[in-house]
Amino acid sequence: MAAARWRSGSGGPARCGGAGAAARRAGACGPRRPARQPLLALAGKLDAPAEPAVPQPAPAPHGAARTPLPAAAAAGAASAAAAAAAAVAGNGAGPAPAAPPAAPPAPAAPGAAAAPSTGWYAAVGLSAVAALICSVDRAAISVAILPMSEQYGWSDGTKGAINSAFYIGYTLTNLVGGYLASSLSAKGVLGAGVVVWSAFTISTPAAAGAGLPLLLANRAMMGAGEGVTFPCVQNIVKFWCPPDVRTRALTLIYSGGQLGTIVALVTAPLIINAFGWPAVFEIFGSLGLVWIVFWQRLVSDTPPPPAPLGPAAPAKQQQQLAQGAPPAAAAAGGAVAQQQSQQPPQSQQSPQVQQPGPPPLPAAAAAPQQASLTALPRLRDIPWRSFFTNRAFLAIMMAHSAFGVGHYVCLSWLPTYYNQEFGVDVQQSALLSVLPWFVTVLVSNSSGWVADWLANSGRLSMTNTRKLMQTAGAVGPALCLLYLALAHEDPGELQMGEAVGLMTATLSLGGLQSAGFASNHQDLASRYAAVLFGITNALSSLMGTLSVYATGLVLDASGSWELVFEGVAVCYLLGAVGYAALASAEPQFE
Repeated sequence: MAAARWRSGSGGPARCGGAGAAARRAGACGPRRPARQPLLALAGKLDAPAEPAVPQPAPAPHGAARTPLPAAAAAGAASAAAAAAAAVAGNGAGPAPAAPPAAPPAPAAPGAAAAPSTGWYAAVGLSAVAALICSVDRAAISVAILPMSEQYGWSDGTKGAINSAFYIGYTLTNLVGGYLASSLSAKGVLGAGVVVWSAFTISTPAAAGAGLPLLLANRAMMGAGEGVTFPCVQNIVKFWCPPDVRTRALTLIYSGGQLGTIVALVTAPLIINAFGWPAVFEIFGSLGLVWIVFWQRLVSDTPPPPAPLGPAAPAKQQQQLAQGAPPAAAAAGGAVAQQQSQQPPQSQQSPQVQQPGPPPLPAAAAAPQQASLTALPRLRDIPWRSFFTNRAFLAIMMAHSAFGVGHYVCLSWLPTYYNQEFGVDVQQSALLSVLPWFVTVLVSNSSGWVADWLANSGRLSMTNTRKLMQTAGAVGPALCLLYLALAHEDPGELQMGEAVGLMTATLSLGGLQSAGFASNHQDLASRYAAVLFGITNALSSLMGTLSVYATGLVLDASGSWELVFEGVAVCYLLGAVGYAALASAEPQFE
């Protein structure tokens, strides 16, 4: 009988028999032999009724921090001592009251999720300035080409070739810019690109004086420098910015590019009138050399140290942050997950114990993560086939290509359109071209805030948010251009104010695409976001190059602007249909 009592006592030996086996299956029988009890306590227990089994703390849940072994041993010894004291006190005083269940040891403080700190402000702000300078240098030729063509006797076809030469280099470096930004340093690659395009901008007058072939080569090299800009921006936003502000950060940078067009169109005519057209390239080109000083001093080579998110941070934000973590962090997280997988399954865990997240990595482990942002595989090991067979990525390619046609035609030919159709001079045509881009800056920035609000508030899924913004940003401009083309069929009926209003609506509605396809690369992948953007931007640049050159040929052959506008409108509509049918904001490649 005493032996039976001993087997059924609280904290029995390592093997529980009889009722103790059931208790073990219920999780009440501890896995370790308790500390040896004093002889007096053992004698008291032989005379006392059997005590109910005291449940032991359940194993730590998946992802929770385990209690250190010394603390667990101390807790077990304290429990055994309390049971012995109760047995002695109850000897001769009737049945001892049941000991209260031992409280499970308090779990270690959960590791706070990490989010990038406010150090991303400088990176995003200076990236927006870089986009502004990029557009200033690019748009300078659209104003300066009018006096240049008068000096050198260029036809519309030659002007189209000069504009297109830029996009040849721009296309090529877009293809490799994303990989370089991911494999090396987004900060370093962007800085090198700014220096290269600034140098070739400054040398443009000398190249033009040396002959058309050298000017075409100079424009191609300038485009090569600018081609790395937006692939680098994708990496900077992905790894510097918190997930709930990335759309806003991207649209801010994109609007910097649109603002640069305004700066060029406003200031270039003034510079030409005061100093001549060569001064436009010399002054604009020097801006990048000033920018690089601030870029090197204010922006770190790697993302800033993360700041912890509070325990009340939304689960969706935690998930977005995990998807945006550098692959080095993902690898470290995999090691943590492997350790957690060795713990008991979820069914054996106590439901009362909160499941904390993995503890934050120490600073020594975080440094290598920041040193290698994406750790891309070798170029030949990147899943190119998966990219080009993925429906969501094909949707971005279609939308981005259509955008390139409309954007580059308007950027390159809008001052010429006002000059030829309404007889305005260089300064007036440039000023008339400012209004569309100014409104575009406002619309583009607003679209980022609206998209983040729709997605973060749960009113629309991210996929439907992207589709809504893209459809409005492509169908709206197409309708405006079709109306403008129709108005051109009645000579003398179209007023300049009407044309300016329609072009303003075309470009400003196109700014909604900043929160559509232009932010969609971030949704599909973390590691490959810059590579994906480089691919689609290269294709967009190629389509833009062909359309800019084709516009010159059409104008040389027929002088018909309505054919130009109708062609651009058709491209917009095709891109909108393809994106609406295939697009997705769900992760595709990681």
